[in-house]
Amino acid sequence: MRRQNFWSSMVACMALTGCVSVYQPATDEGTATIRTIGWAPPHLCLAGKPYLLPPVAGMDNTFVVPAGGSVTILFKLAQYDGSFAHTCTPGVSFHPVAGQTYVMHTTMSAVGRCRTEVVKVNPAARMGVDVEYTAGPPLCRAFW
Repeated sequence: MRRQNFWSSMVACMALTGCVSVYQPATDEGTATIRTIGWAPPHLCLAGKPYLLPPVAGMDNTFVVPAGGSVTILFKLAQYDGSFAHTCTPGVSFHPVAGQTYVMHTTMSAVGRCRTEVVKVNPAARMGVDVEYTAGPPLCRAFW
């Protein structure tokens, strides 16, 4: 719960600075859900415009994204290993389907190399997830 409060406060603070808008889906817009594993909350890029993604109320690491078109999800990672500070901004673009849940996993190696993977949840699949074939390199650049 503390983590949820921290990130909610961080999203509100960044939105108030005016440099990035908070994404709020339209009432008639189809949406998909992403759950993230680890690290900071994701940022959304739609048609070249950056958005902060607020977490779903009461659900850590769960976010809503628009469906039906290409979206880019970006993360900002930083790690200090005692000698060096490593930073990176991994991301992925994909075409979410309305009502589908996706899981995103972002990792950073000991030498500061990053990657983001996205899979779609499928309870009928052997491992509970399927490959997301529309996933590819980010179509937007980091905006911070």
